[in-house]
Order: sequence, then C-alpha cells, then structure tokens
Amino acid sequence: MDELCGAHCYTIVKPLLQYAASVRSKEIQFNELTAKIQSREAIIKTLESQLEASNSHAKYCLTNADLFVNKQTLVNNIQDLIALGKKSKDQCSEDFRKKDSEILTLKSQDIKNEIKIKELEKRLSEREVEVKGPLSSSCIGKITGIFQIHVPGSDPFEVACDSSLVDSGWTVIQRRQDGSENFNRSMNDYRSGFGKLDGEFFIGLDKLHLLTKSQRHELYIYMETDNKEVGNARYNQFLIGGEQQDFKILLLGAFSGNAGNGLADSLNMGFSTPDVDNDNWWTANCAGLANSGWWFNNCGLSNLNGVYKAEDRPAYADGVAWSVWKYESLKFVQIMIKPKQ
Repeated sequence: MDELCGAHCYTIVKPLLQYAASVRSKEIQFNELTAKIQSREAIIKTLESQLEASNSHAKYCLTNADLFVNKQTLVNNIQDLIALGKKSKDQCSEDFRKKDSEILTLKSQDIKNEIKIKELEKRLSEREVEVKGPLSSSCIGKITGIFQIHVPGSDPFEVACDSSLVDSGWTVIQRRQDGSENFNRSMNDYRSGFGKLDGEFFIGLDKLHLLTKSQRHELYIYMETDNKEVGNARYNQFLIGGEQQDFKILLLGAFSGNAGNGLADSLNMGFSTPDVDNDNWWTANCAGLANSGWWFNNCGLSNLNGVYKAEDRPAYADGVAWSVWKYESLKFVQIMIKPKQ
C-alpha cells in the first residue's frame, strides 16, 4: 500500500512540504528583522537620551563672552565688598577710639568714686564709733533737780536741770544768786568748772563745748534786779568751740526777749580770763579789769560772771552786768541751754 501511495502521495504532499519550508524560512527572516528593529530602537532611545542630556548640559555652558562678563561682575562685586569692608573697618576703628576714650573717662570717674567711697566709709566708721558710744542725754523730761547725763566724748556727769523758770528740759550752765562763789578764776578753773550745782556755779567750758557740739541747742538767760524786775534773752541757736578755738561763741541764733541783745558783740569771740586775754581791746585785758571770765569783745555789753555785789549794785564796771537792759549789777542770773526739738 505504501509503495502504491508513495509516488502518488509525494506528488500531492511535496507542494505542501515546500510551502511549509518556505513559511518556516519567512518566519525566521521575520524574527531576525524584528530583532534588528528592536536593536535599532534601543540604539535610537540611547541616542535620544544622550542628546537630551547633551541639551540639558548645554544650558549650563557659557560662551567666552558670557564668562568674561560674569568674571568682571564678580570682580566688581569683590571690589565693592573690599571697599565696604574698609569702610566698616574705618568705622569700627573710630568706634573703638570713642569707646577707648569713654573707657578712660569711666576709669577716671571710677577712681574718683573709689576715693569718695573710702572717704565716706571712713566718715561712716567714725560715726559708727560715736554712735556705739553713749548717746547724748539731757534734762528734757526731767523735773527741777540734779541729774546725771551722758555726752559723747566725756564720762557721765551731773548737771542742774530746771523746769520752773521758763518751761521744762533746761540744763543750767551758770547761776549767780548770793555771791557765795568766787568767779575771779583762771582759765583752767573755767575750763573744768567750779561751784555747787544747787548754788552758784559755772559748768565748765569743756563740758559746755561737748554739750553744744553733741546736738543743736538754744540759749536762755533769766535775770532779776534788786527791785525784782525780770528780764530774759533767748537765742534759738548756741554753739561753743573747743580749746583750739579758744571756746569762742561759734553760733548765736536769732534773739528774742525783753532784756536786749547783750551778746551782740560776743559772737565769734574767744573766752577771756584774767590770765588769758582773747578780747579785742588792745589797751588791756577786759577780764583782768572785770575780775572774771567772759566772752569779751571790747569789754562790751555784758559780763554775767562779774563780781557779785551784795550792796552798791549800781556799780556796773566789774559787776554782774547786762548793760543793754540795766546799768547796774544784777541780783540773780541763771543761764540755761536746751536741745532744740
């Protein structure tokens, strides 16, 4: 059967086999062409990417002209910055000079302030020493009598207080009433004081200086004549200097009273005694002539430490005198001081 079909079948199948072989050949050629096309497309895409990258880079590439312009602009900017820097440096230098000057001024002021602070600290320290000591006391709040008081610079001492003649709180510094005490004394006696506090006495210039120095005082002088006439002189300030100032009246405030200003010529006068002449009378010593100690000027208007005259009171020259009120020796005198309130 096969032999019978062989020739006939081959005749029929041969064109088919030839066609199939042709189709197969075409398929291979198609595949090869497809592969080439894909390869070419890949090459095209690569070239397009390179071209795009090249174009992108070209945007940042400058010509020589562009580079020159940009370089000149950069140079100009740098020069501007240098000029600005120099200007800033000059300004800073000027500012530094001003600051240096201000610093020197402040240092000078600081030195002055330091000196002033040390001075104030010294004064404060001295003041603290004074304050730590006994505080000043007086006759304020006390009745008439003898009491102990404290004054800076001295041990406590007794004084006569009076609250009857004027008002309360007065410290009696001198009293004349009967001639029982001798007031014709030396400077040493007048400095230390003498007499009895319940009788005739003088408190002493040293104590009087410390009292009036410790705080502001006023002065009151009470006087009586033999005919019981009463006179008074009041001064709203009173300060006595120390030994180095001859115990002069440094401060004598406004006068009031009915007996006249008998201390008008005693302000700034030192205290004179028969053995120490501090008056202004060039001919002689007023204290020696008056036999007493007082703040004489030219032998002047008053002398309440003069010789007490139990009789012959009109004899004024060496008597207990306040001549601007009465031209006679007075019967009773009490000199008092009180701290100003």
